[in-house]
Amino acid sequence: MSFLPELQSRTASRLLATQIGELIDFCRTRRNTLELLALEHPVSAAGDQCSEMARLIQSQRQLLSGEVASHLQNDFVSDICEAVHCKLIQDYSLARSFASKLKFQEDAKKFDEVIDQLMTRFPRLWDRMDLGVLESAA
Repeated sequence: MSFLPELQSRTASRLLATQIGELIDFCRTRRNTLELLALEHPVSAAGDQCSEMARLIQSQRQLLSGEVASHLQNDFVSDICEAVHCKLIQDYSLARSFASKLKFQEDAKKFDEVIDQLMTRFPRLWDRMDLGVLESAA
């Protein structure tokens, strides 16, 4: 989540900056949901960042580090937001699968709601995702 304000500062488009601001608020809500789930179970919500997500963010930071025309910079920022959220949807799908297998139906339902919200916010992600991964996680 700390990467999103950095993306927001890199865009020249006020509309895109506003959308990323809304996305930051949305991420805070998701984080709060996860923290509440962690409190209900004996797990820590303060775990290490996923190494795959860390690599994704690092590679995207390198992409943004060069001098790029503002209209291309905006495209990069949009693409990066989608890539990060594609990874999050896969992670939430895996968490939903674990919750389902452990018979934590309320938790699985919460993960379903978050996934639905992400897919509503980024409908183009369906085209970019490996649906087999999502279906096998379900």
